[in-house]
Amino acid sequence: MDDKGKSPNEKAQRDSRMAFFIMPTVLLRSLRVNAAKHLKSEETVRELLFDCGADCGRIMVKKMEISSEDQVDVGDTITALWIEIGLGRLSVKSAEEGELVVVCDDSTEAIANGDTGKMICDLTRGYLVGIASTLTGYEWTCAETACISRGDPECIYVLKAK
Repeated sequence: MDDKGKSPNEKAQRDSRMAFFIMPTVLLRSLRVNAAKHLKSEETVRELLFDCGADCGRIMVKKMEISSEDQVDVGDTITALWIEIGLGRLSVKSAEEGELVVVCDDSTEAIANGDTGKMICDLTRGYLVGIASTLTGYEWTCAETACISRGDPECIYVLKAK
């Protein structure tokens, strides 16, 4: 059945959650700069970017049709999914019960934002939390302990199960 002749409210809904597009890296900087212009509070900007990343991470896991019932290795799966995301190369340096230490030596978000003197990978942290939470079925937190934008040689993220 096609949608011709139907009002916009009657047309079949398309699921845009699974659609992806390639964007220039500059968009990551533009998002931060423009959010800061409109929101005024750096903490609110960071929360906004984190929440957007978390939503995207959840969607990515669902797109790949992985569920918490599959009991996958979280570290291995994050590494594999990260290739799809394109926010840099990462590796899991340690994986203990309820904690992952993830390292990225070419964080796209940090590189896009340049030398800011501070840790800036909020969208990335959100993505990691969204992926880990969806894979396991329980919530995670993520702290960035080193950042290329701050002058560190790599970005380090510590994920902990709540």
